[in-house]
Amino acid sequence: TVRSESKIMVKIPAGIDNKDVLRVSGYGDSGVHGGGPGDLLVLVSVMSNKIFKRIGDDVESSIKVQYPHLVFGCQISIKNIDESHELLNIPAGCQVSEQIRIKNKGFKRLKSRGSGDFVIKIMCNVPKKLSEKAKVALKQYSDEIEDSASEKNSDGLLSGFFKKLF
Repeated sequence: TVRSESKIMVKIPAGIDNKDVLRVSGYGDSGVHGGGPGDLLVLVSVMSNKIFKRIGDDVESSIKVQYPHLVFGCQISIKNIDESHELLNIPAGCQVSEQIRIKNKGFKRLKSRGSGDFVIKIMCNVPKKLSEKAKVALKQYSDEIEDSASEKNSDGLLSGFFKKLF
């Protein structure tokens, strides 16, 4: 048996996932009794990414925004896994850990048409340091929501919790 080494180019289709197997016809071992060569099977290994996570055909990521952006809503440009920029519309009143989907901006589907979604988890960036002006404004806001919570909640749990913060 004569063995030789050669390099071949293998086209990796868009949407391929970790542990998928590609079949390359005619590049395997020689067949028995003088038969033609078999197929080469290529096991695909996809590197992980710190920012993006793949769930099926969807791409997941997260973004930290300031509290006022959650309250009032905003538009933010966010980078997708292919380096393109997507416009993310964060609605007013958005909650922490809420997920926003951008349709058809995920991985291409291998065995059907279309693409998965780009799913962004919304997180809140809580500042470690505040200016005196910001502290006063936040304290006033805290007092205001504490007063309205006390009117609605007679057991005092909510207002007692906010008093412990300051």
